[in-house]
Amino acid sequence: MIRIFIIKFYYFKLLVSKRLKLGFFKLLFSKNLKFKNSLSIGRRFSLNILHQDSLIEFGDNVSMRNDCHFFVDAGHILIGNNVFFNNSCSVNCMGDVCIGDNSILGEGVKIYDHNHRFKDRSMNVKEQGFSIGTVKIGNNCWIGSNVTILKDVIIGDNVVIGANCLIKESIPSNFIVTPKNELVLTAIARPDEIK
Repeated sequence: MIRIFIIKFYYFKLLVSKRLKLGFFKLLFSKNLKFKNSLSIGRRFSLNILHQDSLIEFGDNVSMRNDCHFFVDAGHILIGNNVFFNNSCSVNCMGDVCIGDNSILGEGVKIYDHNHRFKDRSMNVKEQGFSIGTVKIGNNCWIGSNVTILKDVIIGDNVVIGANCLIKESIPSNFIVTPKNELVLTAIARPDEIK
C-alpha cells in the first residue's frame, strides 16, 4: 500500500509545472485528476484545470513526449489504456473528449471540443462565448502529425488519419482518411485481403 502511494506521489510530482493552476498538494489529493499505474510524461508538460467540476482520467500505460498540453474547463477528458502522444500534442476541453485504448497521436495533433460563437456582428467574437460539443476517438486509431480534430466529431475504431488533415466530420470504423481528399474515405483492407 505504501509502495503504491509512493509511486503515485512520484507521478503526481512529474505533473507539477509552472503553468499548473492548482498547487502541488491540492493536485495530489484532487478529485479532478485520476490515473492508473503507469503514466510517462515528457518535458514542458502543462495541465490547466480551470474549474472545480473538471476531470481528467488517464488509463494505464499512457505515454507523452515533450510539450504536450491539456486544458480543461468544466469538461471531462478520458484517455484510455496504452495511448501514446507524440511531441506538441494538445487537448482542449470544455465538454467531453474521449480517446480509446491503444491509440497513437502523431506530433502536433490538436483536439478541440468547442468553438467560438460569432453570429452576432454587434459583439466582439471573444464576448459571444463558446459552442461546446464532444470529441470521441475510438480504439486502435492512428492520428497522423499535425491533424486538427474539431468539436462534435466521432472517430470509430481502427481508423488511420493521414498527416495534416482537418477533421470536422465523423469517421466510421475501419477507414483511412488522407489529406488529398479528406471527404473520400477508403476502407482498410483486412489482413487476409492483402497480397
